[in-house]
Amino acid sequence: MSNLSTKLWVKKYKPTNIKEYIFQNDKQKKLVESIIEEDMVGHALFSGIQGTGKTSLSDVLIHELGVAESDVKRINCSDETSIEVIRNKVVNFVSCIPDGKYRVVQLEECDFLSFNAQGSLRVLLEDYVDHAKFILTCNYIHKIIPALKSRCQYQFDFKAPDKKSTVMRVIKILMDEKIEFDKNLIMPYVDACYPDLRKTIQTIQQHCVNGVLLEPSSVGEGDDYKFKILEYLEKNNWQSMREIVCAQVSDDEIVSVFEFLYKNLDKCKKFKETEAWEQGIVMIAKYLKNDTTIAIREINLAALFIELGTI
Repeated sequence: MSNLSTKLWVKKYKPTNIKEYIFQNDKQKKLVESIIEEDMVGHALFSGIQGTGKTSLSDVLIHELGVAESDVKRINCSDETSIEVIRNKVVNFVSCIPDGKYRVVQLEECDFLSFNAQGSLRVLLEDYVDHAKFILTCNYIHKIIPALKSRCQYQFDFKAPDKKSTVMRVIKILMDEKIEFDKNLIMPYVDACYPDLRKTIQTIQQHCVNGVLLEPSSVGEGDDYKFKILEYLEKNNWQSMREIVCAQVSDDEIVSVFEFLYKNLDKCKKFKETEAWEQGIVMIAKYLKNDTTIAIREINLAALFIELGTI
C-alpha cells in the first residue's frame, strides 16, 4: 500500500524550529538569528519561487519568537485579494489586544493582493508596528508595490536550492521511511520537479508503493508528461514529446512547459553545444511571447516542438 495512507511527508518533515530548518546559506541563517535576538522589531518579506521554504521559515520564526497561537492569523492572498480583506479581517485582528507580546499576521502569496489592498496594507504596517508584526510571502517580488516593500525591515529572496541538496534531502526522507530505492531513480524525480522541493517530496511519496520507490515511467497522470519530456529529450524524440504534451497539458500548465523546456533543454544531446542551445532558448522565448496573443495555444506549443526538432 502507498505511504499516502499514513501521513504526508511534506507535513511530517516540515521543520518546526531553527535547528531543523535548512538555510540557503550562512548569511540567511545569521539574519534569521538576528531577527529572533531582536524579537522582530519590524516586518518581514520573503520572496522567491514556490517550494523553497518561505512558509516554513515563517512558521519557524513564529515558533522561535514564542508567539501564542491565538495571536497568529494566516491569510492566503491568492484566495482573498481585495481591499475588504485588509479592512475587515486584518484590521479587526491587529486592533485587538494580543494575548502575548504582539500579534502576527502571515500573508501568503501577497503578490496576488490588488493595488488598493497593498496600499491599505502599507498603512497598517506603519500604524501597528508596535504590537503587530507582518510576515509577507510572495513568488513575484516585482508585483509588490515599492511603498509596501520599503516598510519591511527584513527582506529575503529565496533562490532555488542546488540539486545536490535536494537529492540528499530526498534520500534522507526515504531512509527514514525505510523505503527501498535505486539511487539512480532519484535524479529523474528531482529534474521533473526542480526547483520545487515540496513538489519533489510529494511526487516521490506518491510513487512509493509497498515500501518501494517505483520508476517514474510507472506513473499515470498529472506530472507524467514532465518525466516523458526528460525521456524524449535524451532520445531527441520531438514528435513523441509534442504528442504527449499536447494530449496531457491543460491551458493552465502551458507556461510551465516553456519554463521546463528552458531549464532542461541541455538534456538533449544536440543542445549541449552552445550555439544550438542558444538557438533553442531564443526559439522558446519567441513561442512563449506568441502564447500571450495566439487564439489556439496548443497549436503554438506544437509548432515549438516541431521547430526545435529541426535544429
